[in-house]
Amino acid sequence: MSSARSIALAVLVSQLACVHSRLQPAAGEQGLPLKVSSREASVRFPVENRSYWEWNRPQASGWSLEYEWAIELGEEPIVAFGFHLFNIRPQPAGGTLAELLKAGQVSVWRSEGSRRLILEGAKLSVAAEDSAIVFNITDAPTLDLLFGSHPLSAVLIAHTPYQAQTVTPVRVVYSKH
Repeated sequence: MSSARSIALAVLVSQLACVHSRLQPAAGEQGLPLKVSSREASVRFPVENRSYWEWNRPQASGWSLEYEWAIELGEEPIVAFGFHLFNIRPQPAGGTLAELLKAGQVSVWRSEGSRRLILEGAKLSVAAEDSAIVFNITDAPTLDLLFGSHPLSAVLIAHTPYQAQTVTPVRVVYSKH
């Protein structure tokens, strides 16, 4: 990895850690299940039904987090995965949800206090389906890393320019298939 890319990644990770620490979900909220089997984990993350999404908006400050859809598992140290898009380009852009997902990044990380450490080599996919983002994990080492301790609950965190940040509890449902 180039030193410029390493520095940029370190800045992004530091900013992401400052965006929020472990958040407490609102009382009474209920989320959709996160389904986990020995071969796959899948979560459908409902999003606002929009035909056009904007990113790298001029009103957002440089290097700021514009979009985050993340799933946090367990207690300290928290292991998480999700999608992020930081406003790092001076050129405004827009398009479909699928195009937005291509413009950002998906990653897996471990949070310890205010630090987020990107776990290189972890693999997951993200796709836009109807009014949802679907995360799928089929890589055995990544499944073990995230779900090997069998967490029973998780939180979905959503941050977009169109709505206030939300935190929704989710049940983790395990099956043998």
